[in-house]
Amino acid sequence: MITHRTFGWWCASAGCWCVACVAELAGQWRLLTPPPLPYFGQPAVSLVMAAYLCCGLALVPVILAIRAGIVRWVLLLAPPVFLGAAGLLFPEGGLTGPRGALLASGVLLAAAAAAGVLRRRTPSPLLGLSVFLVVAPLALSLRERPTAPQIPADAPLRRNLVLVTLDTLRPDHLGLVGYPRATSPGLDSLAATGTLFTTAYAPAPSTSPSHASILTGVYPSAHGVRRNGWPLGAQAATLTEALASAGYRTGGVVSVAHLAGGFGWSRGFSWFHDRGRLDGLFPYSGARIIRMILRIMPMEFSCRAEVSVSRALAWLQRIDEPFFLWIHLWDPHDPYAPPPPYDTMFTGQIPVPEGSGYEASQVSTWVNGYDGEIRYADDQLGRLWRFLRDRGLDSRTVVVALSDHGESLGERSYQGHSILLYDEQVRVLFIMAGPNIEPARISVPVSLVDVMPTVLAALGLPPAWPVDGRPLLSPDLPAFPVRFDVDMWGFHGRGVRLGEWKLAAYDRVNPAHRGFAMRPGPLEFLSGTELYDVDVDTAEIANLATSAPDQVAALAELLGSGERGGASVPLTPAIERALRSLGYVE
Repeated sequence: MITHRTFGWWCASAGCWCVACVAELAGQWRLLTPPPLPYFGQPAVSLVMAAYLCCGLALVPVILAIRAGIVRWVLLLAPPVFLGAAGLLFPEGGLTGPRGALLASGVLLAAAAAAGVLRRRTPSPLLGLSVFLVVAPLALSLRERPTAPQIPADAPLRRNLVLVTLDTLRPDHLGLVGYPRATSPGLDSLAATGTLFTTAYAPAPSTSPSHASILTGVYPSAHGVRRNGWPLGAQAATLTEALASAGYRTGGVVSVAHLAGGFGWSRGFSWFHDRGRLDGLFPYSGARIIRMILRIMPMEFSCRAEVSVSRALAWLQRIDEPFFLWIHLWDPHDPYAPPPPYDTMFTGQIPVPEGSGYEASQVSTWVNGYDGEIRYADDQLGRLWRFLRDRGLDSRTVVVALSDHGESLGERSYQGHSILLYDEQVRVLFIMAGPNIEPARISVPVSLVDVMPTVLAALGLPPAWPVDGRPLLSPDLPAFPVRFDVDMWGFHGRGVRLGEWKLAAYDRVNPAHRGFAMRPGPLEFLSGTELYDVDVDTAEIANLATSAPDQVAALAELLGSGERGGASVPLTPAIERALRSLGYVE
C-alpha cells in the first residue's frame, strides 16, 4: 500500500524531473532558427518528457531505501538539476573538461545546500558558492567562443553565395578530370566557367569534420569536430555568422542526420531545414540516453537530392538579395542505389583495382551504382543552376561546389570511407565560379580549410578571424603544406601533401573493420610510415619511405608541428625549415 510519505516522494521526484525536462527542451528549442511553432507538439518531444518523468518515478524506490536524509535530497535533486542545467546552459554540448567539472560540483553543492534549507528552514552559505559553480562554466564557454565580426552592411560587392557540398564524391569519377562516363555534365559546365582546383584535399575522410572545416576555415584540431556526430561547438565562429552580420539572408538545407541543427550546424542561419529527424532533435545532456534508445527505432536518416534541392529552390523564391544558401546532398553515399532511370544508366564490367580482395562482379556493382548516383545528383543540381540563370542571379552569385571526402571502391580491399588517408578517400571536388572569377585549372594542392577565406575574398568582404586557410584566387598561388588526419573506427593517423610528395603515418589501425574484404589483398599499408610521389604514382602503390628518408624527415616536421598552416599565420621555424629542405622556399 502506498503511504502519504511515499506518494510525496514520488510527486517531488517527478516534479524535479519535469523541471529538468522543461530546461532541456528550452535549450534545444533555442537551437532551431527560427523555432517552429509546433515544436512542443512533436512526438519526439512528448517521448523525451515521458522518459524524464519515468526516470523521476523510478528513482523513488532508490531514494526510500536510503536512510540518510541529506543523501536522499541530493539523490533527488542533483541528477535532474545537472541534466536540466546542461540542456539549458549548453544546448550545443561542450560539457567536457573544466566546464563539466564545475557544473557538476555546483549542482552537488546546490543540492546539499537545498537539502539543508529544507530540513532546517535556514539559509545555507553553500548556496552562493553553488550558484557560482553553476554559472562559471557558462561564462567560461562564452569567453572561449570567438564572435563573428560585424562587417558593415553597406560593404561593396555584396554578391550572393551558393555553397553546394556533395557527400562522398571522389573527383576522379567526374568528366571534368577526364572520367569517360557522362556522370557530371552540370558540374563539368560549372568547372569550365570557373576555377577548378584539381588537387583539393579534405582535412578528414568523414562528413562532420570536413564540413566543420569548410564553415570555420580551421582544421579539426581547432574546431573540435573529430568524428561524425560530434557537435560543432561554440569555440569556432562560422562563415554563416560572418555573412549574417553583413546583412545576408542565410538558408541551409542538409540531407543527413549528423548535420542536423541540433548539433550546432544551424548557428547563424535564419532558415535551416534538417528534416527534424528524431535522433537529431536532442543530441545533448540528459537526452543522450534517449537518443541511444531512438537509434534502434525505424527513422529517416537521410533524404534524396531531389527533396533537398526542391526545398532550397522554395526558399530562394521567397527571399531577397544578398543571400547565402548552403545545400548539402547525401548522394552519392552508399548504399549505391540511384532511382530510375539512373539505376540502369551505367552498366558493364569494371576492372578490379590492384590489390583488391573483392570480386569483379562486386566492384562493378558498386561503381555502376555509384556513378548512377553521381549523375542523379548532378541532374538535380542542374535545377538549381537553371533557377539562378533564368532569374539573372548567376551574374551576381558566387557558386562553390565541393565534396566533403571521397570513397574507396575496392582499392586496397576496402569499400567505404572515414578510415584511410589515400587519395580515393581524401581527394575532393573544389569548384568556384561566378562574377570576376576567371576560368582556370589550379593544380597546387589546396584544402577545404581554404574555402572560407577564399569565399570572403570573392565576396569582397574582409577576413573575419584568424584561420588555417588562405585565399586561393591568386594567379601565382605558392605551394603550401596541406594536412589531413583520421580518427574513426579504430584508425588514427595523420598525413600531409606538399608539392608532389605525400606522407601518411598510422599509429592505430583496425584491420578487422567491416569494410575490408573477407579475402583481403596485401594489408601492409595498415601500419608504419608511407611516402608517395603522387605526381608519378597516382595510385599510391610504391611506398618510398625507406628509399627517401630526407623527404620523410622534412615532411614529418610538417606532419607533427601542429601549427596552423594558413598564409595568414607566420611560418614557424620548423615549417620554414621543412619547406626549404624540399625546395619550396629559397
